[in-house]
Amino acid sequence: MSDWLIPDWPAPARVKACVTTRSGGVSLAPFDSLNLGDHVEDSLDAVLENRRRLTDAFAIKPAWLRQVHGVTVVEATRAARSKLTAVGPARQASPAPQ
Repeated sequence: MSDWLIPDWPAPARVKACVTTRSGGVSLAPFDSLNLGDHVEDSLDAVLENRRRLTDAFAIKPAWLRQVHGVTVVEATRAARSKLTAVGPARQASPAPQ
């Protein structure tokens, strides 16, 4: 069972979005249970199963990015979307308006 958050917004029908929580997956502690990140020490088989559950639920093929907290912007290209882990060309973000 998942408790994903689905936005209620006036987006085009082809735009799909959700925010996942930690429930609904197969990862064991301390990653339990819906860990989608392959860059931590979770079982790769568990991560792939968690990703399969998400992609099957929405019938999508997302680009899996390694989220970091910083100021670098990643542009998702068509080629990057076809990879399991997509880290596209980056450029420095513009400073936020004051």
